[in-house]
Amino acid sequence: MRDTQILFVDKTLSTNSEIRRYVDSKQLDINWIDDILLLYTDYQIGGRGLGHNSWESELGKNILLSFYLKNEILAANQFVINQFFALSVSKMLSQYLEKVQIKWPNDIYVEDKKIAGILIEHTIRNQSIFDTILGVGININQTQFSESIPRPTSLKILKGKEYDVKTLIQLLNYCFREYYEIFLQKDYERINKEYLGQMYRFGIWSNYSIGGIEVKARITGIDKFGRLCLEDCHQKQIFCGFKEVEFLF
Repeated sequence: MRDTQILFVDKTLSTNSEIRRYVDSKQLDINWIDDILLLYTDYQIGGRGLGHNSWESELGKNILLSFYLKNEILAANQFVINQFFALSVSKMLSQYLEKVQIKWPNDIYVEDKKIAGILIEHTIRNQSIFDTILGVGININQTQFSESIPRPTSLKILKGKEYDVKTLIQLLNYCFREYYEIFLQKDYERINKEYLGQMYRFGIWSNYSIGGIEVKARITGIDKFGRLCLEDCHQKQIFCGFKEVEFLF
């Protein structure tokens, strides 16, 4: 199993930005990095999510970290990176919670509420991914959230007790390394099968907003580009990219 070099900063704008800054500062030394680099913090000033979303976290109460990988694959296969990372987070949380699910494309849900968010950023060169930064925020001990945060929950809310954040980071690192090995073996079929098995609302008739129109449909899978595949009540196939579909509650 690959080794992980672990870094800590007490405060940062975001762990994705911080780990990119660190990597860029080391580019002159080709031997500086282990197979995996992990950077975590106690506090983010400007935590980010997909698009214009932000991530709220109280000081020292949650997991805030990013992994850095340098492993070239075709850009067309990039969604499998999203899949194995989501599975890593899901497996860590499943040691403590039941019914942990992956909400496409980048959230982890428990009991219809969001416990974790993922932000993945790639550097692409000549139709291949040169390197990848995988950021995640996981709500651990926080119990109060602003009203602007949609449907939040945390490990403490769900289990009624506090947890040691550093211990959970170590567990997440182990789960990440386990799925990274599967990824390196190019067992994409296994990764996709496990991802679909944990997918939020998979095969369940639910309401969605697609192009501003409310549609009743069920999720049938993910296509090779990472788009969400749905089937409506008229058996029409619908393919949605990021921000093209909204889950309605």
